Amino acid sequence: IRDRYYSSVYRNAADRMRGAPLGDDLEKIGDVVARFSKIAEPILRNFTAVIVSQKKSLRVLDVGCGSGVFLQSIFYANANATGIGIDIDAAVVEQAKQNLENWGLRDTFTIIAGDIRSPAQGIEGTFDLITLYNVLHYFDSEKRIELLQTLRSMLSPDGTVAIATFLRSKGKDLGAANLNMVNSSLRGLAPLPDLIEMTAELKQSAFTRIKTQRLIPGSTFYGIVAGDL
Repeated sequence: IRDRYYSSVYRNAADRMRGAPLGDDLEKIGDVVARFSKIAEPILRNFTAVIVSQKKSLRVLDVGCGSGVFLQSIFYANANATGIGIDIDAAVVEQAKQNLENWGLRDTFTIIAGDIRSPAQGIEGTFDLITLYNVLHYFDSEKRIELLQTLRSMLSPDGTVAIATFLRSKGKDLGAANLNMVNSSLRGLAPLPDLIEMTAELKQSAFTRIKTQRLIPGSTFYGIVAGDL
């Protein structure tokens, strides 16, 4: 399915640039994308561990939790972690629940179906860490700011938001360029922001402490940690 929708993007690129309707494949591929996203886990493992290690209390919210693999990474880095994963795709939610069961983490993390912009029942209180790994391209700039403001309001006083995302590379990163092509061709996705734009959106969302880190040498795959001073 993933190969098929990438093929569709390029096959129909010229027509879509002229105004043809965008592709509607996104609704069909959530479960496959969630499985595929596990590829990023080794890259994000150290980035995550630096954030969560040695914290005595760690309540986590994983936005767009996919397969649940990043919640597993957080727990391996800090066994004090508990929390919630939320995803809008029902098939993905079931996949994550089954994975947590298999990993022995069913009682540590709860998986909820829903849209984080309209938080479902069960997401109460504040969080010490909110993660958004490989999900920002589901939100255009205006919606990203709305999302970031919502998440900031859900943080504990010392809490942080951790973001992992490809950023626009202006053709210098083929992986990012390919993803940006796909994002621009499918309904429900948005073009990638660049680093300056992303930083500005975080500041506009009232984050005062922003740290950025290139996660793959030569790539525009970045880790961003944001919180308050």
